Amino acid sequence: MVAGVCEVAPLAIFSTEFIRAVYHAEYASGGRPLAVLAVGFALKNVLIVHGPILKALGKSKTLSFNSAAAAVSNVALNLVLIPTFGIVGAAVATSLSFVLRDGLATIQTRHYLGTVPITWQAIGPVIVAAPLLGAFALFVAPHVPATLPWLLVMSSLFGAVYIVIVLLAFGLSETEVMIIRSAEERYGIDIAALDWLVRRLS
Repeated sequence: MVAGVCEVAPLAIFSTEFIRAVYHAEYASGGRPLAVLAVGFALKNVLIVHGPILKALGKSKTLSFNSAAAAVSNVALNLVLIPTFGIVGAAVATSLSFVLRDGLATIQTRHYLGTVPITWQAIGPVIVAAPLLGAFALFVAPHVPATLPWLLVMSSLFGAVYIVIVLLAFGLSETEVMIIRSAEERYGIDIAALDWLVRRLS
C-alpha cells in the first residue's frame, strides 16, 4: 500500500506539470483528469483484494453483478457529468464506478465471512497520505519548477517523507520484519544500525 501511494502521489500532485514536461503544453489540460484517476485508482487498489476472495468462495454471480452495477453506474455518471465537467467528469465517473465495484465486493466479503482482510495497518497509510498530499499540493507544488528533474526530485522527497511518517506511526508488520530478516540472511547483510531500526519499528 505504501508503495502504491508513492507511485500515484506524483501523478495526483504534479499531474499537469508531468504532462507538460513530458508531452508539451498542448496536452496540459489532461492534468486534472489524470489526478482524479490517480486518486480513484489508489482507492480501488485498497479494496480490490476482495474480488479474488469472492472468486475463491465461488461467488462468480456476485462478481458479475458487481461488474454490471459498475458498468451501469459508469454510463449513468458519464451522462450526468460529462456535459458539465467534460473530461474531468469522465475521469470522476470512471473512478467512482471502480470504487463502487470493489466497495460492493468489500461489503459482500464481510457478509459471507464476517470479516475483511483490510486492517488498520493497511488503511492507516492511506489516511496519512490524504493530508500529506493536500499539504504538498497547496504549499509545495505551486513553487516547484515544471521541469522533469525538479518533478522527479520533489516526487522522491514526498515519497521519503511519507515513508518516514508511516514507519513512525505504524512501524513494521511481522511480515515486513520477516522479509527484512530473510534478505539479511540471503545476502549476508549484518548492519547494526539496520537491526536497531527494525527492533525499534517492529
